[in-house]
Amino acid sequence: MKLHTLIRLGQRAPVFLWPTLCGLVLASGFLLAAQFGGDHIRDLLPARQVIGTSMMFVLMPSYLLAMAMLQYRRTCWLLDELRPIAPVDRVAEVQARLNRLPGTALVVGAVGALFGLSQNNYVLDLVREEGAIPPFDLAFVLGNCLLWTCAVLILAWRLPVSRSVSRLGASLPVNVHDLAPLQPLGRLATVDVLVIAGAAAFMPLQSLDAQFRTENYLAGMVLALSAGLACFLLPLLGVHRRIMDAKAARLETLRAEIAAADQSDSVQLESLLSHRDRIASVPNWPLNTRLITRIVAYVVIAPLAWVAAALVENLVDRF
Repeated sequence: MKLHTLIRLGQRAPVFLWPTLCGLVLASGFLLAAQFGGDHIRDLLPARQVIGTSMMFVLMPSYLLAMAMLQYRRTCWLLDELRPIAPVDRVAEVQARLNRLPGTALVVGAVGALFGLSQNNYVLDLVREEGAIPPFDLAFVLGNCLLWTCAVLILAWRLPVSRSVSRLGASLPVNVHDLAPLQPLGRLATVDVLVIAGAAAFMPLQSLDAQFRTENYLAGMVLALSAGLACFLLPLLGVHRRIMDAKAARLETLRAEIAAADQSDSVQLESLLSHRDRIASVPNWPLNTRLITRIVAYVVIAPLAWVAAALVENLVDRF
């Protein structure tokens, strides 16, 4: 499924125009549906949980749309940075993947929608028993279906792009003395992880009433953790193997030079041994310390701190 039309619309408008319109439409739908009575959601759940979850259903799709546009532009920037050293066919492959959804996108989207529906089984019971669904109940269920559909569709688009970026990285020339030209790959992987971490940060909206409900977070956290790991590693695997091969080849050459060197020439030996140790210490991934620190700060520490705070609050409420 080609995305040329959507891409042209996104590039001609300000970056946050379409996400903002998406949020306004969803918010209007929820506010309009809330004007009608007779729904079961507001009878079954605490008011703050309903409000927070509705906010998540409004904000998350808008956020995902904005981040998809950002990821598209970031990948285009990556291609521009690597174009001088990358094979033309590999660049073209990434660009082609970037501009279309895989053939399985409709099936993947349907699975996401069905999963969202399965989290609200009571709606199916209402249809069977009452023959109708109150507007707010319908908006609540459709919001959950839309959220999961957007999440899995973006992954269905992004993972093939990441695999093609991996093949691009596997074709790049590697100079073990200078990995700076390869760092755009690390920045792209970091952006993907931070996007997923940002999406996970919306989940606490379900707990505005300060109640930590594991069932509300389990599926989202499993998807976020697995997707984050895949989106971080996939773009880097190809260049990781290239760096490992280049290091191994250089170290093998140095071992041969050390074996052939005059063992009584301590200056030459020290120079070769120091060079060997420096090559051995070259990172196997095109990442710098700042990127790693950012990943730990945003992806690991923040969610753990929130979970710990929620658990402590629950313990305080019990006693």
